Amino acid sequence: MTPCAVRVSNGCKSYSAGEPVLKDMFMQVEHGKIYGLLGESGCGKTTLLKCIMGQIALDSGHISVLERDACRSREELLTSIGHMPQEVALYPLRIREIFEYFGTLQGLSKIEVGVRIRELSTVLNLEDGNLSVKTLSGGQLRRVSLAVALLNRPRLLILDEPTTGIDPLLRLGIWDYIGGLVVTLGTTVIVTTHYAEEARKSVTISDSMVEIYYCGGIRFSWWWRYFSGCGYICTTKPVTIAPPPRKSNTAAVLDFYHFRLSHISLPLIGIMRRGRLICEDNPNNLLESYGTPILEVVLKSLARMDEEKKLQSIDNHSTLAKISRYKYPLAGLESDKCSPLSFRFKEKDETEASLENIFIEKAETPKKSKIVEEFEKVRILTKRNYLLHLRTPEVLATFLLLPVIQVIAIFYIFGRDPVGMRLAVYNQERNCFGGKNNMNYSLLGDNWTIWGCAFLKELEEGAGKFNLKYYRSGTSALAAVETGGAIGAVEIPANFTVSTRHRFVFDRFTPEIDLRQSTIKVRMDMTNTINTNFVISMIQLSYMRFLQGIVNETRIEINPNLLKLPFTFNRKLDPHEFTFQEYILPANVILTTFFLSMSAGIFLSTEKEQGTLARSLAAGVKMRQVYISYFISETSMTILQVGAIFAVQFALVGYGVRGNLGTCFVMALLSSVVTMSLAMLAASIFSKLRETIVTIIFFILICGIPSGSFWPLEAVNAHFRWMFYYLNPISLPMVAMRRVFNNGWGLGHLVVRVAFLTPIAWLVLISCGYCVVGRIQRVK
Repeated sequence: MTPCAVRVSNGCKSYSAGEPVLKDMFMQVEHGKIYGLLGESGCGKTTLLKCIMGQIALDSGHISVLERDACRSREELLTSIGHMPQEVALYPLRIREIFEYFGTLQGLSKIEVGVRIRELSTVLNLEDGNLSVKTLSGGQLRRVSLAVALLNRPRLLILDEPTTGIDPLLRLGIWDYIGGLVVTLGTTVIVTTHYAEEARKSVTISDSMVEIYYCGGIRFSWWWRYFSGCGYICTTKPVTIAPPPRKSNTAAVLDFYHFRLSHISLPLIGIMRRGRLICEDNPNNLLESYGTPILEVVLKSLARMDEEKKLQSIDNHSTLAKISRYKYPLAGLESDKCSPLSFRFKEKDETEASLENIFIEKAETPKKSKIVEEFEKVRILTKRNYLLHLRTPEVLATFLLLPVIQVIAIFYIFGRDPVGMRLAVYNQERNCFGGKNNMNYSLLGDNWTIWGCAFLKELEEGAGKFNLKYYRSGTSALAAVETGGAIGAVEIPANFTVSTRHRFVFDRFTPEIDLRQSTIKVRMDMTNTINTNFVISMIQLSYMRFLQGIVNETRIEINPNLLKLPFTFNRKLDPHEFTFQEYILPANVILTTFFLSMSAGIFLSTEKEQGTLARSLAAGVKMRQVYISYFISETSMTILQVGAIFAVQFALVGYGVRGNLGTCFVMALLSSVVTMSLAMLAASIFSKLRETIVTIIFFILICGIPSGSFWPLEAVNAHFRWMFYYLNPISLPMVAMRRVFNNGWGLGHLVVRVAFLTPIAWLVLISCGYCVVGRIQRVK
């Protein structure tokens, strides 16, 4: 069997139970040729290229690339294959950084990468390497993408729609350069396109590039250095030319050239339709056979014939069209058929000297150990993550400022008492204010008409939370509550002072009428539970202070301690009065890392959608290395975020940690790693960014809210409480974080130990999920 650069035999591939993407696929690509793969969108071209690169496996059939199995020898073939995807698939970095990234992944040293950058920048007319990709035009982006594919001097170059969306002049230049690679280096090129004339131009360029004959001097192609002498060009037959030896003597170089004529098969195009190759031939032969100068007419005819199943080579058992190949033996080259060729001359400079290295085979370098290679790839991937953060300062600022803003917001918003709420007041006893918010009276003596006013004064000034608005009737006060003008209505009975005094005097013998007249009626708007409960507690507290004031300033002989509740709280255990902020702030550490660590899944999904992940995988990266790099970079971001949270809490808020600070750090990092794992697992499952974002929002709602961060889990129904405690990856870490912050607990307490074991258990489960997803995707 004749060796081929690519051979596909009986290839079949399907992604679901529907129609196969590839079926009975046969294709052969010879060494040192340009092969144009032509077909409409969705016919299976990109899937075929992925199979050739070993990214996905065929369901049945076999693919050999450079005489090796495409899947089994994928790692060995990666350094010999260059891939330019249909998308630009470039990270928003500087041009030089992109070259260094992909060059390192392909095993090039720093020196080799530097040499290749200079060579390709000159050849492809790239701009300054320090320019950001985001500032480049569409044509410049395509040239950078092509340069990435050529970094490792590939033996097989795969181009998926290489000239889509660029101007005709640049398209011609790219094809000229690709043809030069075929002639001078023997590179095999596979080009996919759905434009008929594009495929025709691709093979036409390769024909013209070999039609160069030497007689005293030669120019191989437009990017080769020019030699002195006179030359001739053959306009009828192609020739192959050996590259010159590396000699400094120009005469010796010129003496080297002895051209060999050989039988060269003209390049082919393969026409795909519905996952199979229906025709393979030279485009000029197709045009001649169908009597038309337009290749699209030929394609329509072939498609129509294939639809009607009338292609001569189709039988009842196969969908494969017989492939005809055309060989053109070369006749002798006669000197009188050669026309003179004029040359431009230029002096040798450093640029030309560097271009000589393009044609030198890559030197053999000792193979690195697998551990060193693994470490090197993880290092460059992690460096890429950091550079992406630096190149997007708005994202970096968000990650670092959001935790700080959140701590400040919690301290100045959460847990503080509501103020300025309006209460509607109807005092049947008397008008305390005389139309003004000012009470000029004293509680001393036997003033029987001002105790209601004393209570209202205590309610307004003692609590300091309410604005009292007085109404002339209970109906109008209640109407204010119903229309939203007040949160509650307070109605003081007409004989409130006398009846309240009788309560003290008669005690348990107080008449029923005095009990009713000494009872203040309060009607609340219950739609806002938090404000309503706060108002009720403030009214009760104001009433207790009001009674204390009466006992202290009147002649009623009652021990004031009898009015107090018979309880003392935390006198010996902890006299510190904890606030709601101290309940939320420890949980905020876990909650903030939980929210922000979800971004790892968004970053990974963005890579998938933009095609940069697939390009990195084609360069030899494994998914585990991608995951590890994200864990390293995002964990370091988490350390900065947690450090910023602690610094703000200590410096601005004055809230410190009673326990071990390191315990809090490790607990926050473990929770962050669990969150990253969940987010990246979602990004691995789904192919679209919006699907990943919806899944992340689901995680936030299902894990973040019912985690006990703002409301205690003890309030959950006892039958379901275990679910929120043990199935939520951040619930127990929040409980333990509060204990470490507020009580100074350490690993000696069971709650803290369990809080460490919970994330570890989740990581084990998520790792199993990664294994299952990876196996399913390999099968696909």
